[in-house]
Amino acid sequence: MKKLIALGAEIGWWNALLYSIHVMLSRYIHRAGLYKYYLVAQPIGKKPNLPPHRGRSIQVRLVAEEDGIVKEFPRPQAAIQSRYQQGAICLGAFNDNSFAGYLWLNLDSYDEDEVRCRFILKPLGEVAWDFDVYVRPEYRSSLVFARLWDEANRYLRERGVLWTLSRVSAFNRMSRESHRRLGAVEVGSALFLVVGRRQFMLSTCQPYLHVSSGPASFPRVEVTPPDHLMLN
Repeated sequence: MKKLIALGAEIGWWNALLYSIHVMLSRYIHRAGLYKYYLVAQPIGKKPNLPPHRGRSIQVRLVAEEDGIVKEFPRPQAAIQSRYQQGAICLGAFNDNSFAGYLWLNLDSYDEDEVRCRFILKPLGEVAWDFDVYVRPEYRSSLVFARLWDEANRYLRERGVLWTLSRVSAFNRMSRESHRRLGAVEVGSALFLVVGRRQFMLSTCQPYLHVSSGPASFPRVEVTPPDHLMLN
């Protein structure tokens, strides 16, 4: 009970209850879980997070699928391959040629790898999807995170993108706070109940409700920036 009270104070009582259900499902039922995401929109910064003289020792570049550094990524290689097949773009951060972290972007749509769902980005050409922002533990007190976002914003600005969209786990307080610090605002939420091959989704975004019984069936959730904050 003490753990639940502490978790409730950290992520909210409703989210703490959902997380407790997720833990029980995943512990006692094979391939089962309860997942809640906040869908957020983050404006592309017009100014860098860092002044020109800071973080220059950290190089950020595009990482192609055939780049040898991909083998160092802390994700299953099958998942990495699937991202590239989707057309995802990887920005890698390096300190003295040592891999320090990465950030992934999609400019069209994004197939979630934790549940069965395709996030559809609208309006096309003005938004991108960011996901799996990772910094190696030894660099988490450095400027790697800020440099990654500065270069991601520059890359997207040059292509006319005004917002990045993403999903943030309701159970991950640190990730939610990181997005808030970058100016992200919530534009929706989605709840997924997964039991084996069956999946139930309830969302504040279209199509709002979806039930599927196998991998061939999945919702296509439309995510857009908030109308009252549209920059154009």
